[in-house]
Amino acid sequence: MRAYKIPFEFEHEEKLGGYFSFRQLIYLVLIFVCFALLFTSMPVVLKLIIFVCAVSFLSACAFVKVVGQYFDRFIFTFASFMFRDKKMYFKR
Repeated sequence: MRAYKIPFEFEHEEKLGGYFSFRQLIYLVLIFVCFALLFTSMPVVLKLIIFVCAVSFLSACAFVKVVGQYFDRFIFTFASFMFRDKKMYFKR
């Protein structure tokens, strides 16, 4: 008997506590870890630049959807597309 792979595509994420999914919760924990950056001994301007960039990227990964996908999945798919081997066929 043949076995065929059936692609599963889930449209929803299971929420923890009814508010955040596990993926979003991980990004929120990383955002709170970024707050520890503010208490290091670096120049204030450098700390704020790194903090704002990190928090904006992590919050975009947690909550922003691009073309029906969350931002982190979109970045991963785009990077895998850009860096894969491509075969070019030229026809006349």
